[in-house]
Amino acid sequence: LRILTHWKMSYYWYVVSVESVNKKTQVFFRPVNYWVLDVFFLELDEGESYQILPDGFSYIIRYGNRSNRIDLHRPFTEPLLIQSDFYAQFYIVKCRPTFIGRLTENNISFIKTHTVIQFLRRLDSKELRSLIPDSLDNILFYMRIKNGVTSISELKKRYQCTSSHITDGFKKTLGLSFRQYQEILSHIK
Repeated sequence: LRILTHWKMSYYWYVVSVESVNKKTQVFFRPVNYWVLDVFFLELDEGESYQILPDGFSYIIRYGNRSNRIDLHRPFTEPLLIQSDFYAQFYIVKCRPTFIGRLTENNISFIKTHTVIQFLRRLDSKELRSLIPDSLDNILFYMRIKNGVTSISELKKRYQCTSSHITDGFKKTLGLSFRQYQEILSHIK
């Protein structure tokens, strides 16, 4: 198991060079937009696995060298297991909680790309940058600051919306209930 890179977002495109385990230098472009928070490059040897613990964020996983498979994951309540039956590379994109739901709501497919560079560039496409955050994004940000310690009553007063707007938004966009998401945030240290 090797996590070769972990990038924090900034506000510019730039190239990051990474020296891999086999001493070959690989170059990666790093996309930047509101929705993408981190990009990880992960290598797994045969039989290895890696877990992403529930943290309230969405993830995009691109399976690297032998497949162009891309999986989209809304926030989840159980650990997300990535495993490999053979040596494999993965590109893991950590996104804002509502991102995958916004893709679905706007009928935006995450087209399979032939190269890693195309995949990373797709994350900063005009189409994806055009997605607009709404009150649910603000609610989720506030909940994260409060470690989930809030109520629907407090949120509806603070954001001037109805209880059903909040609960329906959670179910439709995140695929979780308000309580499920609150529980995830309460376990984050």
